Amino acid sequence: MKTIDVWKEALQEVWREGYSYVDDNNRNAKEKQNLIIRIENVDEAEVDEPLNKISKSQKWLYPSKEEITNVMFKEYQSPAYDYTYGGRLFNFSNELDQINNYIIPLLKKNKETRRALLCFYNPLKDSKINNRNVPAILYTTIRILDGKLHLTGLIRSTDLFFGWPANIYQLYYLQKYLAERTNYKIGNLTTISNNAHIFDSSLDDMKDLFGEDL
Repeated sequence: MKTIDVWKEALQEVWREGYSYVDDNNRNAKEKQNLIIRIENVDEAEVDEPLNKISKSQKWLYPSKEEITNVMFKEYQSPAYDYTYGGRLFNFSNELDQINNYIIPLLKKNKETRRALLCFYNPLKDSKINNRNVPAILYTTIRILDGKLHLTGLIRSTDLFFGWPANIYQLYYLQKYLAERTNYKIGNLTTISNNAHIFDSSLDDMKDLFGEDL
């Protein structure tokens, strides 16, 4: 299935089967726990289709692809953000370049490794009771199977309609970055969302994009 179809299917599942609740900002929503979305042999030509679709709407201002990618790959923390994924990939806690000093050498040394993990959540900074702005993507695991690099991202919480298109775009380019530097083909891309939710206020917008059959 294409990325756009997998996304639509996941939206349908959460909207039709999700648990209804009111969040701590008094917003009505539906959620499913530990929602798994898997794209087999992800294709660069169509991985950004959800992002393209949601960005075309005139009802909201969505970040550009360049900005979304920079959040994942900008090596130094930008003062415009409380955190960037790139700042934690390439300079975690001002001590470790997880990409160049760990993951790439590990994958080159041992293609069978089950220890290829990249962390974004930093307990020293993020585990504070009043801190509400912590990474959505907690970590990724990378596995080499059948000559392909497969990546799984664990997402703490995701707005499946507005947030997931950016997350899957970021994770794909991380997967591609690693595959190119370790000489593997790109395999499956999977997200596991501990809390996948859709706000009731998004229903009309979803129907505008997908039609009444949603």
